[in-house]
Amino acid sequence: MQVFCMRLKQYWRRPCTCITYTLVLIGYSVTGALIFMLSELNDSTRLKCVYDQRCLKERIRAIDQLSGLFTANSSNALKLLQVEDIINELDFCHRNSSGFVPKIFNYLDSMAYSISVYTTVGYGLLAPRTTFGRIATLIYGIIGIPLYMAFSMEVGDWIDEVFDSIAIWIRRKFQKKENKVDTTKLIEEELAHGTEAENSKGIQFGLICLLCFVYLSIFPVFVMFLERIKGNDWDYISSVHFVFASVTLIGFGDLMATREFYLTFLLPCIFVGQILLAVLITKMVTFIRNALAPYAEPSANVTPVIGKPVVCTDRSMSNKSKASVKDLNTCISSSLSPDR
Repeated sequence: MQVFCMRLKQYWRRPCTCITYTLVLIGYSVTGALIFMLSELNDSTRLKCVYDQRCLKERIRAIDQLSGLFTANSSNALKLLQVEDIINELDFCHRNSSGFVPKIFNYLDSMAYSISVYTTVGYGLLAPRTTFGRIATLIYGIIGIPLYMAFSMEVGDWIDEVFDSIAIWIRRKFQKKENKVDTTKLIEEELAHGTEAENSKGIQFGLICLLCFVYLSIFPVFVMFLERIKGNDWDYISSVHFVFASVTLIGFGDLMATREFYLTFLLPCIFVGQILLAVLITKMVTFIRNALAPYAEPSANVTPVIGKPVVCTDRSMSNKSKASVKDLNTCISSSLSPDR
C-alpha cells in the first residue's frame, strides 16, 4: 500500500504542479488586467473622445455649405442626407486607413494586454500612455515573464516525459516485431546502462514534429472559421500567419483575432502551441549544438600526451556526449599504466 501511494504521488506530482501554475497565472492575469484598466481607462477614454471629435467642425461646416446649395424641398433634403452619409463614410474610411485608432482600456482589452506582457508575444495593438501604466508594465513583466517561463518549462517537461514513454513503447513493439526474438534481455541491458531513452530520442523527436505539424495545420482552420463568423475575411494562409506569429512569440500585430474569441477560445490553444513549439525548438537547438560541437571544440577522444595521441575508447569514457575532465584524466591514466 505504501509503495502504491508513493507511485501515485510521483505520478500526480507533475500534473498537480502544472495545475498550480495555471491557477497562479489566471490570478496574475486577472490582477494585472484590473491594474492596467484602472491606470489607463481615463486617459484612453479621453484620447478616444479627442479622436472622435477630430475634424468634426470641418464636417459640419462642409455639410452646412452643401445645404445652402439646395432649395428647401423633400427631394433636395433626401439628396442632402445622401451627401452627408457619403462625407461620413469618407471620413470613417480615412480614419481607419490612417493606422491609428485609439482603443479604450476596458477590462477585456486590459486582460489581453496583461497576457501579452508576460507571454512576450506583444502584438502592439495596446500600449500604456500614462507614467503609472508604463511602470506597472515594467514590474508586471519582470515578475510575470519568469513565472510564465517556469510554467512552460514544467508543462514542457511533462510533455517530454509522456512522449519519451510513448517512444520507448513504440521502439519495443518494433523490436519484437522485426527481430522476432525475446527482447526482454536486451531491454534489461539497455535499462541497466540507461541507453533505452537515448535510443528512442529519434522516435520522440518524430512524434513531436508530427504533433506540431498537425497543430499548425488544423488550428488555423478553427481560427479562420471563428473570424468569418465575425465578418472578417480571413483566408487559411492569414490564419496560419496569425497562429505562427502567436505560438512563436513573434507577434507581428498586423493581424489580430476578435477579442471575445481570442480570450475565450483561442488563448488556451495558443498556450498549448507555445509549449509544443518550445519543446520542439529546444530539441532542435540541442541537435544543432551537438552536431556542431566537434567543429567548435577539440575532440575529447584524442588527446596528445608525450608526443603521441592517446585514444580513449567509448568504454573508458562517460556515456555523456561531452566527457568531463575527470573522465579524460582517468582515460589518460589507464592508457599510460604499465599493464597496458
